[in-house]
Amino acid sequence: MNRLLQILPLVLAGTCIGGMPITASAQNQPVQSDRSAPAPAKPNAPAAREEFRTLMKQYQGELEQLSKDVGEVSRKLETQSGASIESGKAQVDALRERLIQLGAQLQQDAPLSQNVDRFQSWISAQLGRVNGQRQSLGVEFVEQLIKRYQQYQQEVTVEREKLTTGAKAIDSLLGELTMAELRISELLVADDAGAAVRELKQLVKSRWADPSL
Repeated sequence: MNRLLQILPLVLAGTCIGGMPITASAQNQPVQSDRSAPAPAKPNAPAAREEFRTLMKQYQGELEQLSKDVGEVSRKLETQSGASIESGKAQVDALRERLIQLGAQLQQDAPLSQNVDRFQSWISAQLGRVNGQRQSLGVEFVEQLIKRYQQYQQEVTVEREKLTTGAKAIDSLLGELTMAELRISELLVADDAGAAVRELKQLVKSRWADPSL
């Protein structure tokens, strides 16, 4: 009897903690502290935004440079002749190829267009995610975040308009190059005509110098 009284407190201590019984499943599960509890998932850094801005900047810079190059070639052609005209034609061909490649970036399956779409989708996803956390984050805080993402949406809209304007600019520059090619052809014809006239003058002069011919 005394032995039973000694064991009984140990048995009760093993089966009850704080007045609450411990089940077999609870005994098998590890006890986790508050520190080990998983933190709420944080949104990824907006890498899409940086990539979007970088590609748009590159596109705008290349378009501006091409516009300058086309204008420069067109001006040079007005004073070129002979071999320099052939050089001008090579420049026109190279510029046309660059413009075609730049225009290809505006196609739906091209990296630039896909990046714009990807960034816009990222913004929409963030808006939906943040909007669903009004209760946990606070209404005022969520409204501030929404305004920021809406500014990003406006940024995308502006850049899309630039792409549309850029496509028209590319078409216009290609038209200028076509006109430059026509001018080159005319200059070559004129240059050939000039060479023919010079040969004729030389022939006439040689005949007058030697009447026996």
